[in-house]
Amino acid sequence: MVNVKSLPSHAEIVPEWEAFTAALGRPAAQERLRSLFDQGFHAPGDVENRLGYYVGRLGLNSEVSVSSR
Repeated sequence: MVNVKSLPSHAEIVPEWEAFTAALGRPAAQERLRSLFDQGFHAPGDVENRLGYYVGRLGLNSEVSVSSR
């Protein structure tokens, strides 16, 4: 019953989903996803168990590379 009252309508979800999938196609997103897969994403192990940590490290690595330019 909670979902019926709280979930957005289909009309609201579609544009958000389209924006999300478009963002995944951007080169920076592809690079970060590739890095996660190279580290073991989508396979049993530490990256899957602590995905939030690894995603956070991607953000830190991006900041480091920008500031070192």
